[in-house]
Amino acid sequence: MRTAILILVYVLVSNLTMQLQAQNSEHVNQIYTVAQLEEDLLVLRDKYEGHLTNLFLYNTEEYMNYIFDSLNQHLTPMNEAAFFNYITPLLSIIKDGHSTLFPSTESTTFYNTNSKFFPFQIVYRADKMFVIRNISQENNIAPGSEIISINGEPVSEILKFLLQHQVSDGYNNAYALWIINSYFRDFYSYSFGHAESYTVVINTPENVREEITIKGLTKDAIEAVKKERFEAIPLQEKTGITLTAPASGIQLLTIKTWDDKMLRQTYGQRFKPTIKNIIKEIENSESNNLIIDLRDNQGGNTKSGIFLLSHLLDKNFIYVHGIDAVHKNHNGDRKIKSKKSNMIQLHKPIDNPYIGKVTVLINGGSFSNSAIFASRIQAYERGKIIGEESGGNAAVLTGGFGITGQKSLPNTEILYSRANYRIIISAMESNTGRGVYPDNYILPSVDDLLQKKDAVLNYCIEHSISNN
Repeated sequence: MRTAILILVYVLVSNLTMQLQAQNSEHVNQIYTVAQLEEDLLVLRDKYEGHLTNLFLYNTEEYMNYIFDSLNQHLTPMNEAAFFNYITPLLSIIKDGHSTLFPSTESTTFYNTNSKFFPFQIVYRADKMFVIRNISQENNIAPGSEIISINGEPVSEILKFLLQHQVSDGYNNAYALWIINSYFRDFYSYSFGHAESYTVVINTPENVREEITIKGLTKDAIEAVKKERFEAIPLQEKTGITLTAPASGIQLLTIKTWDDKMLRQTYGQRFKPTIKNIIKEIENSESNNLIIDLRDNQGGNTKSGIFLLSHLLDKNFIYVHGIDAVHKNHNGDRKIKSKKSNMIQLHKPIDNPYIGKVTVLINGGSFSNSAIFASRIQAYERGKIIGEESGGNAAVLTGGFGITGQKSLPNTEILYSRANYRIIISAMESNTGRGVYPDNYILPSVDDLLQKKDAVLNYCIEHSISNN
């Protein structure tokens, strides 16, 4: 099946190369020689083999060698977009959520400035695509319409292709699907290019089948339609960490990121002081129900997760059980060795931790440290997990320690991440390749999204009140 993926990629890449020849950019149109592409592929392979601890977690070394060798042997001259689609199946094969690939900064900047995009906010549900927001300049496609095909391609096949070119942690597609739903127009453009117009076949909410052609829009035009048609998010809601009271006796702690740097630069907050003040506020409120919302939180500093957990547990705890890294000897042989880290020590709770009821909300965007935190809550039986399966693995994942940003391949300048450590959350033998699975699985329906109903939070509030 994986060989079939590579064949499918070759066919679609050939078509994509021809489509993008018309784009007016030297970098976008540049055709790289086989030698240049071989160099880029070798750099990527060396980085994976030299640093990616999970490279052989779900595949044998022999199989990965076969994949890399096959990619190398079938190279032909192509542009960056074609090469990007040629190598990104590696993501779904390796199955490491921190090993990302993105188009070069130069091509992304060009497309975001000059090219047309698919002007809808969509959501996939069971291989079906639905319009959540119509951001086109036409008003003849109603929210809630099911899109059957785009430019003649069935949406089920589009999803299949995008998933084959998307990251995941193990056998869990929750994070990949969350990315596609959240950033569809970008990832669709990476693989299917930029069209001046899009012909879509839809089923209307009234179950009428129609074929409609709508104009593609630039990013600036899309933002202009959003501003005109939809309400802007109030500035006071653009906060990284918030505490609200959605119902009597219930406190809702929303954490959008665990990353202190992002909190400071984007939201003007610092994690530890903010959490300390919030815990005091919770105690003063005498609330006995705390809901922690980690949905769409893609991770950050593990120290932040340890800090919050120390306010919720009344006993010593282990946050992660081990840290591994790749080492190569003088012969170039690859070895995985354990590393020392403050993360794997026994951590103590604060003197007077919160002892009320705890519920944690997760979804496919709950990745990296959010998955670690949710798995610890579950392991120590500190609270219920509600929502969807987490995007991050429940047992083992990678991360980047001591490095910042992404690096680019030498010729195409495609960006790649530099995950360099393995984090063992629980015993490796417990790894099933799945995320943290909730105690109560709740997937918001299309109607929930259209009506802006928070089905997961509403469920928690109703059951918290009924259990009091």
